Amino acid sequence: NPANNPSTLCCSHEYCTELPGCNPCESVLVGLSSDPTIEDGCCYQIEAVNGFSSTAFDMLLVEIVSPSTTFESVGVPAPGWNAVASNTSITITPSVGGTLPMGNLNGLPSFCLETALSPYQQIAISWLSAGDVLCTDTLETFCIPPCGYVVDGNYMSENGEIIFSGTAFN
Repeated sequence: NPANNPSTLCCSHEYCTELPGCNPCESVLVGLSSDPTIEDGCCYQIEAVNGFSSTAFDMLLVEIVSPSTTFESVGVPAPGWNAVASNTSITITPSVGGTLPMGNLNGLPSFCLETALSPYQQIAISWLSAGDVLCTDTLETFCIPPCGYVVDGNYMSENGEIIFSGTAFN
């Protein structure tokens, strides 16, 4: 500052500016809602909101975390989106390439699950950039297996016998 040091060649000014949050995960949201177009089954619509940047993310990755659970079907996304599915994952990218836009990401695909275990399944949805996961949320669904399930099951060994206690639903 020349006022403090006259030999200084340039000036400085004090001013403040508010910087946006540096953690992108604080500004993105994901969710699942029951798919209203399918009456029977365990089907969900993927919902996502990018409130961080229109250049930060280039893909959403939806992965089944729970064992013995698969995607029974994956719906066709709206124009503007590509979805590539396997039994346990869905990759979603803009159809013209590039990055995910800001705001509500409308028209993402829906999916139906098939499970052989308990009615609670975990689905991880990740926001990626150039193959690197930047943010992940794990969501829970409620799908009842077709052949029954056990809740709070415990096995004990007593006097050489195996004893099961729990609640079975069929």
